[in-house]
Amino acid sequence: MGDWLGTGSIATTKRKFRSFEAARVYVRQLGLNSWTEWDQFRKGSLPEKGLLPVDIPTNPNRTYANKGWSGMGDWLGTGRTRVSKSPKRKT
Repeated sequence: MGDWLGTGSIATTKRKFRSFEAARVYVRQLGLNSWTEWDQFRKGSLPEKGLLPVDIPTNPNRTYANKGWSGMGDWLGTGRTRVSKSPKRKT
């Protein structure tokens, strides 16, 4: 469709992305520190960091779910993990 419309867009499911390891190396070099910064970068709101390459997914958690993904802290290289706020059980 993107070819026909002249936009060059390719459906996410049809794109060829970098391997998880190669994409993670690229992203870590950006020096992003949080999901918020990743979100800004992927939307092009951090021009000093450049634009997201077409071969790196905007939602890496989905694309790399069974290919090495272990959280945003690992993806960005911060080592931070998300703390789940689940209700405590009464005993």
